[in-house]
Amino acid sequence: METVSVVIPVYNGAQTIRRAIDSALGQSWKEREVIVVDDGSTDGTFALLEGYGNRIRAIHQSNCGVALARNAAIEQAKGDYVAFLDADDEWLPEKLEIQVGVLRSMPDVGVLGGGSEWKKGGEGRFQVPASREVSLESLLFGNPLCTSTVVVRTSILRESSLRFWQELQGPEDWHLWIRLAGRTRLWNDKRIVARHYLTEESISRRDCSGLLARYGQMYERLFSNLLNDPAVSPMVRRRWDDIELNVEMLKFRILVTTQPLEALARWWRVARRLRSATQIRLCMRSLVAGLYHSLG
Repeated sequence: METVSVVIPVYNGAQTIRRAIDSALGQSWKEREVIVVDDGSTDGTFALLEGYGNRIRAIHQSNCGVALARNAAIEQAKGDYVAFLDADDEWLPEKLEIQVGVLRSMPDVGVLGGGSEWKKGGEGRFQVPASREVSLESLLFGNPLCTSTVVVRTSILRESSLRFWQELQGPEDWHLWIRLAGRTRLWNDKRIVARHYLTEESISRRDCSGLLARYGQMYERLFSNLLNDPAVSPMVRRRWDDIELNVEMLKFRILVTTQPLEALARWWRVARRLRSATQIRLCMRSLVAGLYHSLG
């Protein structure tokens, strides 16, 4: 019977971590271990984890960031699969059972994602990814894999030695999925398996200008780093002009939530430089998505 190692990083998450842990412990798939990495919390998270006793494996480290927290858990994982869950999300009860079933039926798939329910306040909003292949090329223009839905075969992580890159704080998951796509097959199953909570205090609303500058630099670093990976660099080089355009569109989507006029001016400056049908499609998709989220 296959086992699943559940990886939950947490930093000052005393208000939400119990919900995440309980959803992992309450899975219908019982062959699992729950590894929680306390990334130097100062709010009582440590004491809360201690209360779970041997039902979880708690790792405590100084504050190093979510990437290194997840990596620390991966090194301790004993399961056939590694499943990621963020401290402010939760899983639906049959999440692991559904996904282990999919991975059994698709032995060539190394990375599997699923659908999420996104909740804001008392309202629910569903985002259901189509059941489809997640190709390397498609990943260069967006990340359709929600981390709290992702399960990875442990053998792929061991054989490739790939981990989350600590220098990226935000798109570190996207960076890893792209590199894994050069080595295994990725699939997104349409069934809802996780719940993600949005709050008005999210970082994008508190510090949009700072986030824009920081994410702009990280997106550029992300793709530049991929040029050094022989498994993905040929595709990255071939699509470099389109990637640079998409980075600008990603900045637009960050900015449009709080500063729509400035964001639209930025979008128009980029749109005037379009040269191909692919670039036009990318630009229009970003405009629609950005306006939708700003009005949602």
